[in-house]
Formats: sequence, C-alpha cells, structure tokens
Amino acid sequence: STLVGLAIDHGFIGGVDDPIGEYIPELIGTDKEFISIHDVLSMTSGVRFDLIEDNLLMAYADDMTQRALDNPVENYPGAKWEYNNHTVQLSEPMIRNATSMAADEFAEAYLWEPLGMDARGEKDAQGQAAMYMNVKASCRDHAKFAYLMLKEGCWDGKQIISREWISTAKE
Repeated sequence: STLVGLAIDHGFIGGVDDPIGEYIPELIGTDKEFISIHDVLSMTSGVRFDLIEDNLLMAYADDMTQRALDNPVENYPGAKWEYNNHTVQLSEPMIRNATSMAADEFAEAYLWEPLGMDARGEKDAQGQAAMYMNVKASCRDHAKFAYLMLKEGCWDGKQIISREWISTAKE
C-alpha cells in the first residue's frame, strides 16, 4: 500500500476511490473493472480466495500478475474482508501502468533509495514484482521503514510519503 500511496502522492494515481480498471486496461469489460483501489488495499476486492491457489500455486506461477488478472471475482467488492495474495498482486500492473515503471523500480526510486535501503523483492519468471511476497532487506532497513511510518512519512527532514497517506493507511 505504501507504493500505491507514493504513486498517489506523486500524481500517478488519482486516489483510492479510482477503479482499478482505470490503471489496468485489460480489466475493462470484466467484473474486476470497477473494483476500487481501496478495495484492493483493504483486502475487500471480492476476488476469489482458495487456500491452495493463493498460497501455493500463486508462488509457483510463471506469471503471477496474469494469474491475479485471471482469478475470478467471487464476492461483491467491499462486502467481505479476506486476505488474498491475488488481490495484492493486482497492485503490480496498476503501479506499472500508472507510473511507466516496474513496481520494484518505482519502489527503489521513491522509497528504498531515499531511505538508503538495500532492499529487493521477489520476481516471477516474467520479471514482474511479486507484490504479495516479503521484501528482502536487512533488519536495519526494515527498521528504517518502520521509523518512516512512525515519523508520519518524514525521513531526515524530508517528507517521503504524505502524512495524509500514512493516516489513510492506518485506517
């Protein structure tokens, strides 16, 4: 959600009420088109959850993003909270299309580099960031990220991510 917040702060994404179809053209005309960014970030997208598919098959998929795009909607968006790796992975094409940068490159430029972090995320066989998987970073780097959140987005006197986003993310 931090990367989406940064994309909003920098004007690449309008806001959390925007439908994801606005940033993922391949969803136009599907039942995912009008899922809001808020629904994605709050785990209320309605995208189908299956324990095996979500936790095993997703991790071994050659194209995690396509798998997420293909996973059907099972519940009305906003109606049910359900942790879902497919839902999180939908942020990858959203960030890539909105910023014209790969999600991990966007993270490097707008988050990790400003904090002096040496962080890396997993990628699928297509080279796309695995958004639902852990970021590999040192304990010190994880502490830097936590401190950024504690200081409401401010790092070394510079506002990296807006206080508004930090407040929104806490909700």
